[in-house]
Amino acid sequence: MNRGDSPEFPHFLFAGDGDDLAFIQATLRRLPVNAYGQAIVEVAAADQVRALEAPERLGITWLCRDDAGPSASPLLPGERLEAAIRAWLAEWMCPEAERIPRVIWIGASTCPPVEELHRGIRQLHPELRELKGPAVPVRTRRSGERADDTQRRAG
Repeated sequence: MNRGDSPEFPHFLFAGDGDDLAFIQATLRRLPVNAYGQAIVEVAAADQVRALEAPERLGITWLCRDDAGPSASPLLPGERLEAAIRAWLAEWMCPEAERIPRVIWIGASTCPPVEELHRGIRQLHPELRELKGPAVPVRTRRSGERADDTQRRAG
């Protein structure tokens, strides 16, 4: 069993858009070196992708809305991110993984597909709670709250 599958080590998910980058980066820097998980960031264009400092076992996935190709219909903000979050949830919120603690932070609060998914997650998984305070590095952001508002309260 690797450390990411161990019940005493949480699996992290950070999911946001370009507006959340500062918060995600600041939070990733505060995680322990053995942190395990995934950060998923949706941006409008590939030129917004940048290196993020993160623990070695925390993967970073960039979703660019402009890389669908010229023949594809334009993607709305949050569409790719919403699909990626759903895929993560299918893998990590299943009964087989219930013994693994999970810490989930979902941003992109101005993207309707992500906001709708966030409401659905709270209904399907009432065991998830909002994490607050300076001792906890991540929490679920409330609807309409910007990343810099979250940083001020959590930091």
